[in-house]
Amino acid sequence: MTDEQKIERRKWLDENFKDNMICNNKKSKEDGTHYVFISYKSDDWEKALKDIVYPLVKDYGLNVYFDREFEDRNDNWVNQFTDNMNEPLCKGVVAFYSKKYTKSYATVMELMYSQTEEASCTYRDDSDKNLNGLPVVFINWDDGSKNVKDYDGKNDTGLGKAYGNGNSAIEKKCFEEYFDQLVERGILKKNIWNNKNNESIPSNKPLLDVAHCKEIANSIKQYKQVNDKEYDGERTLKYIRNSIEDAFGPSVFSQVEEKKTGTGVDTNNTKTTIIKEENNIAQSGVEKIEGMSTKNIEAQNNNQGYTYTIFGKEYNTAVQADFMYDAFEALTNKNPEYARMSTAAKCVSKADDVTDANTKNAKPSYFRACKSFNINGEEYLVGTSYSIYSKLVEIRNMFKACNEDANEFKVNGELLGNINSANWESIINKKFSRNKI
Repeated sequence: MTDEQKIERRKWLDENFKDNMICNNKKSKEDGTHYVFISYKSDDWEKALKDIVYPLVKDYGLNVYFDREFEDRNDNWVNQFTDNMNEPLCKGVVAFYSKKYTKSYATVMELMYSQTEEASCTYRDDSDKNLNGLPVVFINWDDGSKNVKDYDGKNDTGLGKAYGNGNSAIEKKCFEEYFDQLVERGILKKNIWNNKNNESIPSNKPLLDVAHCKEIANSIKQYKQVNDKEYDGERTLKYIRNSIEDAFGPSVFSQVEEKKTGTGVDTNNTKTTIIKEENNIAQSGVEKIEGMSTKNIEAQNNNQGYTYTIFGKEYNTAVQADFMYDAFEALTNKNPEYARMSTAAKCVSKADDVTDANTKNAKPSYFRACKSFNINGEEYLVGTSYSIYSKLVEIRNMFKACNEDANEFKVNGELLGNINSANWESIINKKFSRNKI
């Protein structure tokens, strides 16, 4: 970025992102706010922050952290991003993936760190560790994941180079450390960075060239098993918002109010909330976080949604959580003893074993949204703070715990046992009519 572009970005951020609109580990600890980490290349700031992040914050209440001061290259830069990813209230990363992103050692270092053991253990409760790394939602700007050649004639990412960067030594050390960790975890192959630990590299040669930096980024993306669909401008914010909720859960969205316009409506005094509070929400089967429901106005007024069958009975709902509630209810109706047996799945627990259920502070955290069932005089909770694919995995675990065939759960005729991490999105998008904000 040029100095003029940096000034423009800083001015826009100061005008549009007030301090209270950006989360961080310190602020979130004080108010318990769950948030997502925004990873983007500074050159892409207008497209990332103006076109996507700001509307998601303003219109949908997405809680975000991103680095506003990166161009200052202050000594705290590495500590800032690691501290904010390590915070248990950080639920994942949104990566604005582009050619410029993949040739920047700084953004690729953020992406690498998100998959290290430190970040994987962000969920401090042993029962809620995600040892596969933090969830990542990739927003693809271009075909950056397809070309391995240099983009602008510059082959050196600048890693470890001291010119104008007083942090070069510590950045080099951290980059190497994160790379080694991901090699040990089987995420990266050691040979994709040939110059690492090569002390004989001439000073005019890159320690990390663009092609290898890109290969590291693409290997992580492949590991996360995400699709390569490009953001083409036609994908609405609803689509991105849904993807974020599926990956990180509903708690990363705060309640947002918007003015309702139209004939006969007082736009100065009349407001309607995108996320509405409902009474006895846990009993109604609607996901809730401290009085907030992800069942939005559009879904409430539309009888379409998700269609599935359990033991031959057909169900239709606009709320993902109902998958899990209906599965548990169908199993326990068949055999009440299945309630006790199904606690072998993470999503089912006796109520006494969960603290602060249906709040942001629930432990384990997947009971931030849950429903209570009374089976033979005992209270059980079914937690639903999972991505949509993880919900299906947990349903499969419930059936397995009860020694029942998971294929008794079918999604529009698709056997649950046939849905996996590689094909679930195409099946969901093909089979379901999505009605969420």
